[in-house]
Amino acid sequence: MFCRISYFSPQGHARELAYLFRRLFPSNTQAVDIRNGFSGEETLHIIGFEFHESACEQIPDIVKKFVNELTYKELLFFATCPVCPDSKIREQIERNLISILPETCKYSGLYLCQGEVRCEVVDALAKNVSCRRGDAEAQMLLRQYRKGRGHSNREDIRNGYRYLSAALQLKSF
Repeated sequence: MFCRISYFSPQGHARELAYLFRRLFPSNTQAVDIRNGFSGEETLHIIGFEFHESACEQIPDIVKKFVNELTYKELLFFATCPVCPDSKIREQIERNLISILPETCKYSGLYLCQGEVRCEVVDALAKNVSCRRGDAEAQMLLRQYRKGRGHSNREDIRNGYRYLSAALQLKSF
């Protein structure tokens, strides 16, 4: 099986995971920025990306465009989310991913973990929350963002390894 790991990573979380996940595969497996395209030879494509702070279920346009160009591939996704992903968020993301897949591609799953939100975003939200004390939704979001500090961490990476291994029936690491 020839595999390629592609990522879209404005904050660096998906890139870091891509390079760590690459260790599960033969040495000729590449981890490359999605903007570099693909060679067309891969039978398995693992695609990683990050969600923005305000749009946790919307697949980034660059990822949509990239996926739309693939044909006859097995696709497995991984993503970081600014809030701790629950089953509702996961189901919505999976529906959105499946809806953009070309008919000739096979969807093999999604690994989702929390990613750290940029400090300036957390600080701006904290300032906003302190001005609007009654905004329960903003307070909950601030708690989620703060909970994400230090993610993606070792536990996220271990869980990602396990998920990829199980999804692709790889040898244990």
